[in-house]
Order: sequence, then structure tokens, then C-alpha cells
Amino acid sequence: RLTELFRRSLPSSAVTEVITARPPEPVSAEPAVDVAALRSVTGADSELERAIADTFRESARELLYQLGRAVDSGDVQALQRHAHALKGAAASLRATRLAGLAAALQSTTAPGTRDEQHNRIAVIQSEVERVGEFLLRLSDA
Repeated sequence: RLTELFRRSLPSSAVTEVITARPPEPVSAEPAVDVAALRSVTGADSELERAIADTFRESARELLYQLGRAVDSGDVQALQRHAHALKGAAASLRATRLAGLAAALQSTTAPGTRDEQHNRIAVIQSEVERVGEFLLRLSDA
């Protein structure tokens, strides 16, 4: 039904893009951060957790920007380097899904199209936001 609505309402080239576009990767049902593991590091210190959340959000924002630049310039080494840094930051926070997404991007040797890479970064950005929000809620609790 939806496809038919698109065909009647949109130019044919747009319909092809809508139909062939991959759906976004679903957000994980698992917690953004392993709280028990993180709290074993922070000692459940809410001030420390708030500082970690703020630092993570700031550094992740810069890393996402650098990942986008690396894709735009076709610089695979820079892409791998920034993905590695994000993977390390995520792992230190016990954000296992984000660490896995960054690790997958880091292992890229044949990056694919620019659009594919930007789509992968968009999924990572979504997870970065989820982790950042989780950390802020955790430090406010």
C-alpha cells in the first residue's frame, strides 16, 4: 500500500530511491552502557559520572565530525584512526554496542560508497546520542 501511494505521489526516480533505500538499523534493546561495569570504575560517584558524560559527548561530537571529513576526503587511514578512538572511548564507558559499531568501521579496508559510509556514521551517531543521554540520566539519578 505504501509503495503504491509513493508511486502515485512522487516522481518515479524518487520512488526507486524510497523503495531501494535500506531501513535504518534498529536501536538496540540492550542498555546503552553496562551500568554495573561502569559503576565499578566510577565507584557510583555521580559527579565523576557527570564529568565522564560531558567529556564523552564533547569528544564524540568531534570524532563524528572527523569521521565525516575522512569519508568526504576518502582518507581510509583517518577513518580508521578516528573510529579506533571512538571505539576506545566507548569501551572505557562500557558502551559495548557503540564500541562494536566503531570497531566495525575501524576494520574498514574497502570503505564502499560515500553514502554507505555516511549511513554507517549516522547509525554510530545515533548510538553516540543514546549513550550520551543514558550517561546524563545516570549521573542525575
